[in-house]
Amino acid sequence: EDFPGYQVSSFGSVKSFKQRQPKLLALSKGNHYLQCSLSNDGVIVTKCVHQLVAAAFHGHQPNLVVRHLDGDCLNNSATNLRYGTHKENMDDQARHGTLAFGERCGSSKLTDTKVRLIRKLRKHGISAKDLIKAFGVAKCTIYRVLSGKTWKHIPN
Repeated sequence: EDFPGYQVSSFGSVKSFKQRQPKLLALSKGNHYLQCSLSNDGVIVTKCVHQLVAAAFHGHQPNLVVRHLDGDCLNNSATNLRYGTHKENMDDQARHGTLAFGERCGSSKLTDTKVRLIRKLRKHGISAKDLIKAFGVAKCTIYRVLSGKTWKHIPN
């Protein structure tokens, strides 16, 4: 996408030239990443700064994701950003210790402690049906926890 009247620096700042005086745009943190609002023909769009920097300094590559080489999602320097596959990005996150899994995943209904308890209760004869009711999660969630398909970082 093209946003005329804006300029992004190699360090991750975004400037607007739409007014008489150039203006450095305020960046906000949303979903772990720095974002800014840009307008084009009256339509305001929120964009992630790392995507703007990567497109400006490494070209636009729509089938790839932008990776933060140092694992710091607030470091939007062009030298810290590279395009890569989703798998490469996930491998980076695992290497940097920033991969959200288990209770660190914002959408998780369970915690490490609850997973241990689910497994312990099942070993003591509590039915999966009762565990589903007790923990308020879907049937597939309980079965994945019990089979070890999810929450692999918690030993059985």
